[in-house]
Amino acid sequence: MVKLIKPLEDETIKLVQVEKKHFSDLYNVAKDPKLWDQHNAKDRWQKEIFSKFFNKGLDNENGLLAIIDKKNNEIIGSTRYYPHKEKLSIGYTFISREYWGTSTNFQVKKLMLDHVYQYTDEIYFHIWSNNVRSQKAVQKLGAEYFGSWDEPDQRNHLTYLLKKTVWNKKKSL
Repeated sequence: MVKLIKPLEDETIKLVQVEKKHFSDLYNVAKDPKLWDQHNAKDRWQKEIFSKFFNKGLDNENGLLAIIDKKNNEIIGSTRYYPHKEKLSIGYTFISREYWGTSTNFQVKKLMLDHVYQYTDEIYFHIWSNNVRSQKAVQKLGAEYFGSWDEPDQRNHLTYLLKKTVWNKKKSL
């Protein structure tokens, strides 16, 4: 289990455990339908649907992390560590479109990867097959295609693997 005891942060981004009180701030970001264009849950922008996503994140044994822009102390998205088939994964990430095309996603993943590689030598990413944006983002981190899930409720997911050795080389470039 990797639940954070203290926030992870760099000069501009902070990751903190989400609490119920963060729902409104997270929903203010998530209510943008364009965030979910390349996701199979295209209706996640709807409050009732997002509420289920949020509560599932709170119940996650590894926690749900709010992404906070330190310059204005605003929540700009969320992400999480989660288990899958006894392996640790990173995902369920969404970030305000205002931050797309910036280094924000990389900064978030760097904080998470540097932290989690204290406990494991590999991390997995599961991405919808039509979510090209997220596939490119994990490939930029050094993750390589590993395979597809073959479970009835998880069809159309691609699995990427990022090994600690690859990450350490990639981040030092």
